[in-house]
Amino acid sequence: GFLNFLVTNVSQSLLVMCAFLGHWVFLKRFGWRRSLWALPFIWTAAEWLKHLTPHDFQVSPIANSQISVLWFAQMADVFGLWGVSFWLILVNVSIALTITNVWETFKVSQTSSANSKLETRNFHPLSILPLFLKKWILQAVFLFGLPLIYAFWSYVNLPNGQTVRVALVQTNEDSYAKVDAAMFNKRIETVLQLANDAAKAQPDLIVLPESAIPVPILQDSLAFKTLRYYVDNWNAALAIGFVDYPDTTNRKRLYNSAMVFTPQLAREWDKLGVPTSELKVYRKQNPLPVIEYMPYAEALGFKDALGINGAEILRGAEAHVFAFADHFDKEIKTSATICWEQMFPETQAELTETGAQFLCQMNNDGWFGNSVGQTLLLNMNRMRAIENRRTIARVSNTGISTFIDPFGRLYGTLAAHTEAVGTEGVVLNSELTFFTKYKAWLPKLCCLTLVVLYVFWWQQQVQAFVTKLF
Repeated sequence: GFLNFLVTNVSQSLLVMCAFLGHWVFLKRFGWRRSLWALPFIWTAAEWLKHLTPHDFQVSPIANSQISVLWFAQMADVFGLWGVSFWLILVNVSIALTITNVWETFKVSQTSSANSKLETRNFHPLSILPLFLKKWILQAVFLFGLPLIYAFWSYVNLPNGQTVRVALVQTNEDSYAKVDAAMFNKRIETVLQLANDAAKAQPDLIVLPESAIPVPILQDSLAFKTLRYYVDNWNAALAIGFVDYPDTTNRKRLYNSAMVFTPQLAREWDKLGVPTSELKVYRKQNPLPVIEYMPYAEALGFKDALGINGAEILRGAEAHVFAFADHFDKEIKTSATICWEQMFPETQAELTETGAQFLCQMNNDGWFGNSVGQTLLLNMNRMRAIENRRTIARVSNTGISTFIDPFGRLYGTLAAHTEAVGTEGVVLNSELTFFTKYKAWLPKLCCLTLVVLYVFWWQQQVQAFVTKLF
C-alpha cells in the first residue's frame, strides 16, 4: 500500500543517511584520506545504533547483500552481521584509496614529463588500470583471502552429529483475504489436514507458521482440548503459533505467541491438573514497528500503541527454550522465533545461548505476495544460521519454507504459494559461537574506536596549529 511505502521510505532513508552524515563530519574535520579510513568504523557503528532505534525496520544493513556470496558471509559467526558490513566497506575503502594513490602518481608522472618537455601521450582513464592492479593486488589477497580461508575452515568444522526429523507445514493462506466464519473454519481444517499428512512421515517435531491457529488456544478450552487430541494422535511434538490476549475483553492488544506442545504432555495433562497459564510460552519480542505497534506512543502520551493494522502487538520479555523427546526418547531443545525477529541478531543469539540446539522460524510472508520481500527475509534468516551455527527450520504460510544449515545453505525447500509439507533431518549443535556469546562486541568497539580516532586526530591538528603559530 502507498501509506506503508511512504512510511518505510521516509523513516528508513533518514536512518541510512546517518552513516553518510558521520563520514561528512570526519571529512570536513580531517580530510579525505582519514575520513575514508574511518568509514568502516562509522558505517558499522551507524548500522548498529540505528538498529537500536524503535522505528528501524532492520532491512538496510548492507551485509544482507552478501548472503549470496556464502564464503564471504562466514565471518558472521565471529563478528556478526556487522562484521560483514565492516569488511565490505573496508574492501571499497581500499579500492578508493588505491585509485586515489594511482591517480596522484599518474598526475605526478604527467607533470614531470611536461616539465622535462617530454612528449606526453593522450590520456585515457583505462591507462591507469595496470598501475591500479599492481598496487592493489596485495590488498586484494588480504581482503578476499582471509574470508575465503576462514570459510573453508568453517566448512570443514560444520556441526555433524545427532539429527532430529522436523516437518514443515505450509498452509498457503492469503493474508489479504477477508476472514468470515466459513473461511475461518476452512483455515483450521487445512492446518489439521496438512499436519496429518506431515505426521505420516513420523517426524519428531511438526512446525506450523506464525499464528497458524488464529485463536487464543490457552484461553479457549475447546481449542486446547482439540490441540491435545491431535498432538497425541500425531505422536510428534508440535511447534505452534497462536494469539494470546492479556485482556480477553480488548482484542486490540495481544501477544503473538508460540510454544512447543509434546505428545507426552497431551496424554498426561488431565492427571497433572495444572492451569494452561503455567505452560511455557514464548511471546514475540520484536514486533514490526508502525505496522504491528506504534513506536514512541507511550512517550507521546497515547494510551495504546496501535499500529497501522489497528492492533498492538505487545512485546514479550523472555527468551525461552523448549524441550521435547525424539522417537528414541532423547531430549532435544529448540527455540521458536516469530516473523520480524529474524531481523534481530541478538534475539536469536539469546535464544541459542539459552540452550537451543536448532531454531524454528515461524513466518507470515503472505503480505509480500510474489515480491522480493520473501527472499529478503529468507536471506536474513540465513545470516542468523551462520552467526549461531544453528540449523533453522523455517516455515511460512505462503513460503519460502525451507531448512537452512549452519553454513547458510538451503535444503528441503517447498514450492512457494502452494499447500505443502516437507520433512528433513536437522543437525543439532550445542556449541556456542563467539558471536553468540558476545553478540554486539564489534559495533561497540567501532564506537569506541571512532571516539579515540576523533580525539587523537583533533589533538594532532591542535598541536600542528600551535606549532605553526609559535
